Amino acid sequence: IVNIETRKNQAVIETLKKKRVISKATVEYLVSHRTLELSRQELASLEKYLDFPQGFLERVGADDIRNYEIIKRLDRECKEESSIMFFSCSVEHSKFICSVLLYLGYKAAHIDASTETKMRSATLSDFKSQKVQVLCNYEILSTGFDAPRTDVVFISRPTNSLVLYSQMIGRGLRGPAIGGTEHCKVITVKDDLEGSKDLDDIYEYFDEYWDE
Repeated sequence: IVNIETRKNQAVIETLKKKRVISKATVEYLVSHRTLELSRQELASLEKYLDFPQGFLERVGADDIRNYEIIKRLDRECKEESSIMFFSCSVEHSKFICSVLLYLGYKAAHIDASTETKMRSATLSDFKSQKVQVLCNYEILSTGFDAPRTDVVFISRPTNSLVLYSQMIGRGLRGPAIGGTEHCKVITVKDDLEGSKDLDDIYEYFDEYWDE
């Protein structure tokens, strides 16, 4: 039954690609070379709530070496004039990445749940019109936001949730038939999560979405 359902899912996705409803998407993994260890409490929280606890995500977002690799890669994508949606590990992480990009001379902006409504609307409008090149956010753009001209979805936040991961990559998969882009790149930061389930199972679940 699983194999039949998998084949059906693959057939649907291939049809949507041919109709250009889904963009020609590629996935790249940025290996952080960081070993991130969860405490017993964090592992218990992960098991209970099926995703990483806030304290752990904040710790990941504060890792200087990891952030250096992220900034290097963002710099490269910015130089290619990509329109980038960046999913951070925490509010502070999003603000930090945004501030570094601004320092480097790129047009970046940050929003989160506490951003004032008018400011949020103006920032989203600027991203859609490409006045902002990199839109950094935390837990605000995974659903309910449509930016069809997004070239790169950059996921720095580790997640154990199939639903959340699918929502994040979905921000960039809208194809040209419905006003989106022909091509989209999904960049996911991969860490060595000691004591936790390997996240490769989640990434592999979406293999049929990607072009070679």
